[in-house]
Amino acid sequence: MKKSILFLFLCLTLAGCSNKNEIQSRETIREIIVVSVETVPKEVKQNEEILIQAQITQGKETVTDADDMKFEIWKEGVPSEDHEEIKGELNKEEGTYFVKKTFNEPGLYYIIAHVTARGMHNMPQVELEVPE
Repeated sequence: MKKSILFLFLCLTLAGCSNKNEIQSRETIREIIVVSVETVPKEVKQNEEILIQAQITQGKETVTDADDMKFEIWKEGVPSEDHEEIKGELNKEEGTYFVKKTFNEPGLYYIIAHVTARGMHNMPQVELEVPE
């Protein structure tokens, strides 16, 4: 009899704990991070330095505490082992992450912003045409 009561007590205790965890996890659900990538200036010219920048937001808040932020850049047709990866620097005044880059050859380039922030990962890809 004592074993049955003890077993029932343990089951009720565990059920109560799982319900409490479920309520806590619902409360901690946050909005996803959104990453927007752009170049400054918008029109890229061969052999001229530009800024590639990423604006990271979560809801209406600007994210300036990313755990990791890097740009992966490569020209069309280049194998993945030859992609360039550059760590983004934080511009505290504007709340953006950026790198400076010069494209010496014309062609189609791809840029992926790899962002890990607030327990989430986002990696948007953009295309960039460098004219002759």
